[in-house]
Amino acid sequence: MYYPMKVWATTLVTGALVFCLYAAFLSTSHTLFNGAWIMTYLLAVFVGAVFSLPALGISYLYFIIMSNLHQSTGLLKLLMAVFNVLVCLLTFYAIKLIDHHMVWSSKDILFVLCYVVPLLASVMFYKVNSA
Repeated sequence: MYYPMKVWATTLVTGALVFCLYAAFLSTSHTLFNGAWIMTYLLAVFVGAVFSLPALGISYLYFIIMSNLHQSTGLLKLLMAVFNVLVCLLTFYAIKLIDHHMVWSSKDILFVLCYVVPLLASVMFYKVNSA
């Protein structure tokens, strides 16, 4: 599996997990592990996969272009981290536009961070392999 796909899959799975933990924390009932939690997690993974497929494609193309420029691994990871965070923010911005809310609240920013933090961690964690 290529580097962008590993990053995408890890971000999708761990981001949904962090989101569910965040949602459970915000919940008034504070129930964490019940049947509804598992369904919420699976739904978050599915919806995240659907909405982030264009981001995966863009990230994959960017990775191919940048890896062909033959920069150091550290620089490539830094460029991928910045680019992927921008693409992630753009994805959430597009979702927010669909919902007709232009202003992000602090809860929205925390929700986005549920995915940005695992994204940055996975970009830095995985070994870069050629495209």
